[in-house]
Amino acid sequence: MLQEKKAVKVRVIESGIITTNYGIDVFQNLPINRELKPANINKLVKAFRIVEPCGVSVLTVIRTGAWNNGTKTDYLCDGHNRRAAALKYAKEFGSPVRLTFNIIEIDGEDTIENIYAVLQTINVNLGTWSPKDYTTTLSKLNEDYKEFSRLSLEYKGFKLGESTMLEILALGTCTMKQYKEKQFKIVNKEKSYAILHLISEIGFNEPRKQIFDKLPHTHIKRALFKQLAIMETTQINEAVSKIQEWLENNTFSYQEQTFREELESIFNPKVETTEIEEAEAETEMS
Repeated sequence: MLQEKKAVKVRVIESGIITTNYGIDVFQNLPINRELKPANINKLVKAFRIVEPCGVSVLTVIRTGAWNNGTKTDYLCDGHNRRAAALKYAKEFGSPVRLTFNIIEIDGEDTIENIYAVLQTINVNLGTWSPKDYTTTLSKLNEDYKEFSRLSLEYKGFKLGESTMLEILALGTCTMKQYKEKQFKIVNKEKSYAILHLISEIGFNEPRKQIFDKLPHTHIKRALFKQLAIMETTQINEAVSKIQEWLENNTFSYQEQTFREELESIFNPKVETTEIEEAEAETEMS
């Protein structure tokens, strides 16, 4: 069952305009925010050149004691790319960009959980957050996400992607929407780690890794891990040679449903019965 989102209220306690330094010495970066995006910064610099440089761009700052040993501190929670772009623009072109800032406080319990809820609400670029951005942020809040982040980094060379890693670690119990809403749990570490071990068995053999990388789409790889997720852990360990042989033959279908059916036929082959066996079965039933 999905948990309902907490409605966290905030109040604006201070506003102002800055044209130099842009609060770099007073507004710290929010520890749970996503990382700076150089591409976004460059786009903003170009936008400042097209639009009047002294046009207004808004920064949102949250004053909280959730970090820094309870001392109330101002953290930039929305606009860190805009601030970086303003600094770059001023350095390159010698003209200021006028930034408006609003400092807010949570009207209620001042916790990291509530700050994340506020971040989800006020960050105007939340729709452009990639799954990796959510992983970066939530790994600072939750042990399961921290382990997700660690394993994603460890298996980066296998190009699994966030959605495929989610299938492996949640075993089909969590959608990407739920993942973004902090619903993700590693439900069975033994099974998930067995699947990752399987990937290693395939991936560290270079010819087989090349075949694995040929799987055409993320959803095809995801289908493979969905099939593994419903198997017993002992079956997963035994499946290594079967999957390697199958990938080497390179006879799989590119349609996801057909691909799943082909996988099922590998692990659950239909046994042809003889006429005598069928007759014996009918006799037993009668």
